Amino acid sequence: MHYYNKKEINIPLILKLNGKTRLYGGEPFSTQSTSVSEAVKLGAAAVGYTVYWGSKYEKYMVREFGKIEEEAHAIGLPVIMWSYPRGKNIQDDESPEIVSYAARAAFEMGADIVKLKYPDDDSKLEWVVKSADKTKVFLAGGKKLDTENIEQHVKKAIGAGFSGIAIGRNIWQSDNPVERIKEIKSVLKD
Repeated sequence: MHYYNKKEINIPLILKLNGKTRLYGGEPFSTQSTSVSEAVKLGAAAVGYTVYWGSKYEKYMVREFGKIEEEAHAIGLPVIMWSYPRGKNIQDDESPEIVSYAARAAFEMGADIVKLKYPDDDSKLEWVVKSADKTKVFLAGGKKLDTENIEQHVKKAIGAGFSGIAIGRNIWQSDNPVERIKEIKSVLKD
């Protein structure tokens, strides 16, 4: 980790243990690139891993996640799953049924927290949370939205029982990222 210094930065580190680029155009597959022991050495507060449900490579990601979950929980380290249905057989990865399935799969795999897309029917947000059972649900930022729409998504998700948000592009790709953070923070305070 070239940019993280626990002594200088007072922000808990979540080390994502797998990743991929957008350069490959085939079925989504994100393999493990580092370990739980490396996360511990770096002082991580949690580890994360993406599973692309519906990918023809799903079984490999499930196997890797299972090993990570066992190892991390054995030493008391929380595990976060980026639970994203993708692949040629997934027609609508934002349908409430598919998002709820992703929530339930994360719970059944032992994730402490699950990061999910916002379903295309926000009247089903509580169903998504209920599907995750004891796993805490975090809203992924998803596609780039205008300020009003991202604020509405955040309000509705938190109101439905989501435990938090994990928003990237809707902050970093905005014209004024600092102002966008303040706007979202004020929504969370309300």
